Amino acid sequence: MIIVIPTCGRSELLRTTLQTLGECRQPSSPVRTVVAENGPRAGAEEAVRGAAAWLHAEYQHSETPNKSASLNLAIAGAGEELMVFFDDDVRIASSTLVAYQQAAERHPAGVFFGGSMGVDYEEAPPEWVKQTLPPSALGVMLDSAAEARKAPFLGCNWAAYASDLRRCGGFNVNVGPGAISGATGQETEMQVRLSLAGLRPKVVPDAMVWHYVPKARCSPQWSLARSYKNGMSTGLTRKHDGMQFFGCPTWLVRKYVGQIIALYLNPMTYSRHRRFKAKCDLQYMRGQMAGLRHVWMHSRRGAGLGERAVVNLPGTDVAG
Repeated sequence: MIIVIPTCGRSELLRTTLQTLGECRQPSSPVRTVVAENGPRAGAEEAVRGAAAWLHAEYQHSETPNKSASLNLAIAGAGEELMVFFDDDVRIASSTLVAYQQAAERHPAGVFFGGSMGVDYEEAPPEWVKQTLPPSALGVMLDSAAEARKAPFLGCNWAAYASDLRRCGGFNVNVGPGAISGATGQETEMQVRLSLAGLRPKVVPDAMVWHYVPKARCSPQWSLARSYKNGMSTGLTRKHDGMQFFGCPTWLVRKYVGQIIALYLNPMTYSRHRRFKAKCDLQYMRGQMAGLRHVWMHSRRGAGLGERAVVNLPGTDVAG
Protein backbone atom coordinates (compact mmCIF):
# COMPACT_ATOMS: atom_id res chain seq x y z
CA MET A 1 0.00 0.00 0.00
CA ILE A 2 1.21 3.48 -0.91
CA ILE A 3 -0.40 6.44 0.86
CA VAL A 4 -0.23 9.71 -1.10
CA ILE A 5 -0.82 13.10 0.49
CA PRO A 6 -0.51 16.06 -1.91
CA THR A 7 0.22 19.37 -0.23
CA CYS A 8 0.94 23.00 -1.02
CA GLY A 9 1.78 25.59 1.60
CA ARG A 10 -0.07 24.03 4.56
CA SER A 11 2.57 22.36 6.69
CA GLU A 12 0.73 22.80 10.01
CA LEU A 13 -2.40 21.09 8.74
CA LEU A 14 -0.18 18.43 7.18
CA ARG A 15 1.38 17.70 10.58
CA THR A 16 -2.05 17.00 12.04
CA THR A 17 -2.92 14.71 9.13
CA LEU A 18 0.32 12.77 9.54
CA GLN A 19 -0.24 12.52 13.30
CA THR A 20 -3.70 10.96 12.86
CA LEU A 21 -2.32 8.73 10.12
CA GLY A 22 0.33 7.45 12.50
CA GLU A 23 -2.37 6.71 15.10
CA CYS A 24 -4.22 4.41 12.69
CA ARG A 25 -4.22 0.65 13.19
CA GLN A 26 -1.23 -0.65 11.30
CA PRO A 27 -1.97 -2.88 8.29
CA SER A 28 -0.23 -6.25 8.15
CA SER A 29 1.23 -5.50 4.71
CA PRO A 30 4.04 -2.96 4.18
CA VAL A 31 3.09 0.71 3.97
CA ARG A 32 4.89 3.53 2.18
CA THR A 33 3.76 7.14 2.50
CA VAL A 34 4.53 9.83 -0.09
CA VAL A 35 4.00 13.46 0.86
CA ALA A 36 3.91 15.21 -2.51
CA GLU A 37 4.54 18.94 -2.18
CA ASN A 38 4.03 21.09 -5.27
CA GLY A 39 5.06 24.69 -5.72
CA PRO A 40 7.38 26.52 -3.29
CA ARG A 41 8.82 24.51 -0.41
CA ALA A 42 6.82 25.45 2.68
CA GLY A 43 7.75 23.11 5.51
CA ALA A 44 6.32 19.81 4.29
CA GLU A 45 9.74 18.13 4.34
CA GLU A 46 10.15 18.93 8.02
CA ALA A 47 6.65 17.59 8.76
CA VAL A 48 7.55 14.31 7.06
CA ARG A 49 10.50 13.83 9.41
CA GLY A 50 8.08 13.80 12.35
CA ALA A 51 5.84 11.06 10.93
CA ALA A 52 5.54 7.68 12.66
CA ALA A 53 8.36 5.36 11.62
CA TRP A 54 6.06 2.55 10.42
CA LEU A 55 4.57 4.88 7.79
CA HIS A 56 7.94 4.95 5.99
CA ALA A 57 7.15 8.51 4.96
CA GLU A 58 9.14 10.14 2.17
CA TYR A 59 9.11 13.62 0.74
CA GLN A 60 8.54 14.35 -2.93
CA HIS A 61 8.78 17.84 -4.39
CA SER A 62 7.83 19.29 -7.76
CA GLU A 63 8.44 22.95 -8.59
CA THR A 64 5.35 23.15 -10.78
CA PRO A 65 2.39 24.35 -8.66
CA ASN A 66 -0.05 21.80 -10.07
CA LYS A 67 -1.68 19.13 -7.90
CA SER A 68 -2.41 16.75 -10.77
CA ALA A 69 1.19 16.88 -12.00
CA SER A 70 2.41 16.15 -8.47
CA LEU A 71 0.07 13.15 -8.19
CA ASN A 72 1.27 11.85 -11.55
CA LEU A 73 4.86 11.98 -10.30
CA ALA A 74 3.85 9.79 -7.34
CA ILE A 75 2.07 7.34 -9.65
CA ALA A 76 5.14 7.09 -11.87
CA GLY A 77 7.22 5.95 -8.89
CA ALA A 78 4.78 3.20 -7.87
CA GLY A 79 4.60 -0.43 -8.86
CA GLU A 80 1.31 -2.34 -8.85
CA GLU A 81 0.30 -1.34 -5.32
CA LEU A 82 -2.95 0.10 -4.09
CA MET A 83 -2.56 3.89 -3.83
CA VAL A 84 -4.60 5.54 -1.08
CA PHE A 85 -5.17 9.28 -1.47
CA PHE A 86 -5.76 11.68 1.42
CA ASP A 87 -5.72 15.49 1.48
CA ASP A 88 -3.35 17.38 3.76
CA ASP A 89 -6.18 18.77 5.92
CA VAL A 90 -8.02 15.67 7.09
CA ARG A 91 -8.32 13.74 10.34
CA ILE A 92 -8.19 10.02 9.65
CA ALA A 93 -10.19 7.39 11.54
CA SER A 94 -8.04 4.66 13.12
CA SER A 95 -9.80 1.91 11.13
CA THR A 96 -9.16 3.44 7.71
CA LEU A 97 -5.89 1.86 6.55
CA VAL A 98 -6.81 -1.65 7.66
CA ALA A 99 -10.20 -1.21 5.97
CA TYR A 100 -8.52 -0.34 2.66
CA GLN A 101 -6.12 -3.28 3.00
CA GLN A 102 -8.98 -5.71 3.63
CA ALA A 103 -10.98 -4.27 0.72
CA ALA A 104 -7.99 -4.74 -1.60
CA GLU A 105 -7.60 -8.35 -0.45
CA ARG A 106 -11.26 -9.00 -1.33
CA HIS A 107 -11.03 -7.14 -4.65
CA PRO A 108 -7.50 -7.40 -6.08
CA ALA A 109 -8.52 -6.11 -9.52
CA GLY A 110 -11.29 -4.40 -11.46
CA VAL A 111 -12.31 -1.83 -8.84
CA PHE A 112 -11.36 1.43 -7.16
CA PHE A 113 -12.30 2.35 -3.60
CA GLY A 114 -13.41 5.19 -1.38
CA GLY A 115 -14.91 6.06 1.97
CA SER A 116 -17.03 8.64 3.74
CA MET A 117 -16.08 12.14 4.87
CA GLY A 118 -17.24 14.24 7.80
CA VAL A 119 -16.31 17.87 8.49
CA ASP A 120 -14.48 19.71 11.26
CA TYR A 121 -15.65 23.34 10.96
CA GLU A 122 -13.58 26.15 12.38
CA GLU A 123 -16.93 27.92 12.59
CA ALA A 124 -20.08 26.37 11.14
CA PRO A 125 -21.69 28.48 8.38
CA PRO A 126 -25.38 29.44 8.48
CA GLU A 127 -27.82 27.02 6.89
CA TRP A 128 -28.56 29.29 3.92
CA VAL A 129 -24.86 29.23 2.99
CA LYS A 130 -24.63 25.47 3.52
CA GLN A 131 -27.24 25.01 0.82
CA THR A 132 -24.75 26.34 -1.73
CA LEU A 133 -21.59 24.60 -0.53
CA PRO A 134 -19.99 21.59 -2.27
CA PRO A 135 -19.80 18.16 -0.56
CA SER A 136 -16.17 18.81 0.43
CA ALA A 137 -17.47 21.49 2.83
CA LEU A 138 -20.54 19.54 3.98
CA GLY A 139 -19.46 15.92 4.35
CA VAL A 140 -20.60 12.81 2.49
CA MET A 141 -21.73 9.58 4.13
CA LEU A 142 -21.63 6.75 1.59
CA ASP A 143 -23.42 3.42 1.38
CA SER A 144 -23.56 0.76 -1.31
CA ALA A 145 -26.00 2.86 -3.36
CA ALA A 146 -23.10 5.17 -4.22
CA GLU A 147 -21.52 2.35 -6.21
CA ALA A 148 -24.04 3.00 -9.00
CA ARG A 149 -22.28 6.29 -9.80
CA LYS A 150 -19.24 6.65 -12.01
CA ALA A 151 -17.38 8.94 -9.59
CA PRO A 152 -18.83 8.72 -6.06
CA PHE A 153 -15.72 9.51 -3.97
CA LEU A 154 -14.27 12.79 -2.80
CA GLY A 155 -10.58 13.31 -3.46
CA CYS A 156 -9.64 13.43 0.23
CA ASN A 157 -10.43 9.73 0.83
CA TRP A 158 -10.20 7.24 -2.01
CA ALA A 159 -7.89 4.60 -3.49
CA ALA A 160 -7.02 2.93 -6.80
CA TYR A 161 -4.40 0.54 -8.11
CA ALA A 162 -1.35 2.29 -9.56
CA SER A 163 -1.47 0.19 -12.72
CA ASP A 164 -5.07 1.26 -13.40
CA LEU A 165 -4.23 4.93 -12.88
CA ARG A 166 -1.35 4.70 -15.35
CA ARG A 167 -3.44 2.76 -17.87
CA CYS A 168 -6.05 5.53 -17.81
CA GLY A 169 -3.45 8.24 -18.40
CA GLY A 170 -2.97 9.62 -14.92
CA PHE A 171 -4.51 12.80 -13.55
CA ASN A 172 -5.54 15.56 -15.93
CA VAL A 173 -3.21 18.55 -15.44
CA ASN A 174 -5.87 20.81 -17.01
CA VAL A 175 -8.11 20.28 -13.96
CA GLY A 176 -7.48 20.85 -10.26
CA PRO A 177 -5.41 23.22 -8.08
CA GLY A 178 -2.69 24.89 -10.11
CA ALA A 179 -4.37 24.27 -13.47
CA ILE A 180 -4.39 27.32 -15.74
CA SER A 181 -8.12 26.88 -16.27
CA GLY A 182 -8.87 27.28 -12.54
CA ALA A 183 -11.23 24.29 -12.74
CA THR A 184 -11.74 21.89 -9.83
CA GLY A 185 -12.41 18.15 -9.77
CA GLN A 186 -9.28 16.31 -10.89
CA GLU A 187 -10.14 13.27 -8.76
CA THR A 188 -13.71 13.14 -10.10
CA GLU A 189 -12.42 13.33 -13.67
CA MET A 190 -9.94 10.53 -12.93
CA GLN A 191 -12.64 8.32 -11.38
CA VAL A 192 -14.87 8.78 -14.40
CA ARG A 193 -12.08 7.58 -16.69
CA LEU A 194 -11.53 4.57 -14.43
CA SER A 195 -15.25 3.79 -14.69
CA LEU A 196 -15.23 4.20 -18.46
CA ALA A 197 -12.29 1.77 -18.58
CA GLY A 198 -14.51 -0.87 -16.95
CA LEU A 199 -13.56 -0.53 -13.27
CA ARG A 200 -16.26 -0.48 -10.58
CA PRO A 201 -16.37 1.86 -7.57
CA LYS A 202 -16.44 0.05 -4.21
CA VAL A 203 -17.45 1.77 -0.97
CA VAL A 204 -15.26 0.92 2.05
CA PRO A 205 -17.53 1.59 5.08
CA ASP A 206 -14.77 1.73 7.71
CA ALA A 207 -12.56 4.13 5.72
CA MET A 208 -13.50 7.49 7.24
CA VAL A 209 -11.93 10.96 7.37
CA TRP A 210 -12.97 14.40 8.62
CA HIS A 211 -12.13 17.40 6.47
CA TYR A 212 -11.05 20.60 8.21
CA VAL A 213 -13.09 23.53 6.85
CA PRO A 214 -11.88 26.99 7.95
CA LYS A 215 -14.21 29.99 8.00
CA ALA A 216 -12.66 31.32 4.81
CA ARG A 217 -13.67 28.16 2.90
CA CYS A 218 -17.36 28.16 3.78
CA SER A 219 -18.20 31.85 3.51
CA PRO A 220 -20.66 33.35 1.01
CA GLN A 221 -17.77 34.83 -1.00
CA TRP A 222 -15.99 31.48 -1.15
CA SER A 223 -19.20 29.71 -2.19
CA LEU A 224 -19.66 32.10 -5.12
CA ALA A 225 -16.07 31.61 -6.27
CA ARG A 226 -16.30 27.83 -5.85
CA SER A 227 -19.53 27.72 -7.85
CA TYR A 228 -17.69 29.32 -10.78
CA LYS A 229 -14.79 26.85 -10.49
CA ASN A 230 -17.15 23.87 -10.32
CA GLY A 231 -18.94 25.15 -13.39
CA MET A 232 -15.63 25.55 -15.18
CA SER A 233 -14.80 21.91 -14.38
CA THR A 234 -18.16 20.81 -15.80
CA GLY A 235 -17.52 22.75 -18.98
CA LEU A 236 -14.07 21.23 -19.40
CA THR A 237 -15.12 17.64 -18.76
CA ARG A 238 -18.53 17.16 -20.36
CA LYS A 239 -19.59 16.95 -23.99
CA HIS A 240 -22.82 18.58 -25.13
CA ASP A 241 -24.58 17.82 -28.40
CA GLY A 242 -27.05 19.96 -30.32
CA MET A 243 -26.96 23.56 -31.49
CA GLN A 244 -24.14 25.64 -30.04
CA PHE A 245 -23.18 29.28 -29.70
CA PHE A 246 -19.38 29.71 -29.54
CA GLY A 247 -19.02 26.25 -28.02
CA CYS A 248 -21.93 26.60 -25.57
CA PRO A 249 -25.22 24.73 -26.11
CA THR A 250 -27.99 27.20 -26.89
CA TRP A 251 -30.19 25.78 -24.11
CA LEU A 252 -27.52 26.77 -21.56
CA VAL A 253 -27.23 30.29 -22.97
CA ARG A 254 -31.02 30.70 -22.82
CA LYS A 255 -31.10 29.41 -19.26
CA TYR A 256 -28.32 31.81 -18.21
CA VAL A 257 -30.03 34.83 -19.76
CA GLY A 258 -33.36 33.82 -18.26
CA GLN A 259 -31.81 33.54 -14.80
CA ILE A 260 -30.27 37.01 -15.11
CA ILE A 261 -33.61 38.51 -16.15
CA ALA A 262 -35.45 36.78 -13.32
CA LEU A 263 -32.89 37.80 -10.71
CA TYR A 264 -32.25 41.41 -11.63
CA LEU A 265 -35.49 42.54 -13.26
CA ASN A 266 -37.77 40.90 -10.67
CA PRO A 267 -35.75 41.16 -7.45
CA MET A 268 -38.80 41.33 -5.20
CA THR A 269 -39.72 37.73 -6.06
CA TYR A 270 -36.57 36.49 -4.28
CA SER A 271 -35.88 36.31 -0.57
CA ARG A 272 -32.35 37.12 0.55
CA HIS A 273 -31.43 33.45 0.75
CA ARG A 274 -33.04 32.50 -2.57
CA ARG A 275 -31.26 35.46 -4.16
CA PHE A 276 -27.90 34.20 -2.96
CA LYS A 277 -28.65 30.68 -4.22
CA ALA A 278 -29.60 32.15 -7.60
CA LYS A 279 -26.32 34.08 -7.72
CA CYS A 280 -24.40 30.85 -7.05
CA ASP A 281 -26.34 29.17 -9.86
CA LEU A 282 -25.41 32.03 -12.18
CA GLN A 283 -21.74 31.72 -11.23
CA TYR A 284 -21.87 28.00 -11.94
CA MET A 285 -23.36 28.60 -15.40
CA ARG A 286 -20.80 31.34 -16.12
CA GLY A 287 -17.99 28.93 -15.24
CA GLN A 288 -19.57 26.15 -17.27
CA MET A 289 -19.78 28.35 -20.36
CA ALA A 290 -16.20 29.53 -19.84
CA GLY A 291 -15.01 25.92 -19.72
CA LEU A 292 -17.00 24.99 -22.82
CA ARG A 293 -15.58 27.97 -24.72
CA HIS A 294 -12.07 27.00 -23.57
CA VAL A 295 -12.43 23.49 -25.02
CA TRP A 296 -14.09 24.85 -28.18
CA MET A 297 -11.30 27.37 -28.85
CA HIS A 298 -8.55 24.80 -28.26
CA SER A 299 -10.24 22.28 -30.54
CA ARG A 300 -10.49 24.92 -33.31
CA ARG A 301 -6.78 25.65 -32.92
CA GLY A 302 -5.94 21.95 -33.02
CA ALA A 303 -4.35 22.10 -29.56
CA GLY A 304 -5.91 18.80 -28.49
CA LEU A 305 -7.23 19.97 -25.12
CA GLY A 306 -10.74 18.88 -26.06
CA GLU A 307 -9.66 15.26 -26.51
CA ARG A 308 -7.72 15.29 -23.24
CA ALA A 309 -10.22 17.09 -21.07
CA VAL A 310 -13.64 15.90 -22.19
CA VAL A 311 -14.72 12.53 -20.83
CA ASN A 312 -18.54 12.49 -21.17
CA LEU A 313 -19.28 13.06 -17.49
CA PRO A 314 -23.01 12.59 -16.80
CA GLY A 315 -24.39 15.25 -14.51
CA THR A 316 -25.98 12.86 -12.01
CA ASP A 317 -23.00 10.57 -11.58
CA VAL A 318 -20.58 12.68 -9.56
CA ALA A 319 -20.00 13.23 -5.89
CA GLY A 320 -19.85 16.98 -6.42
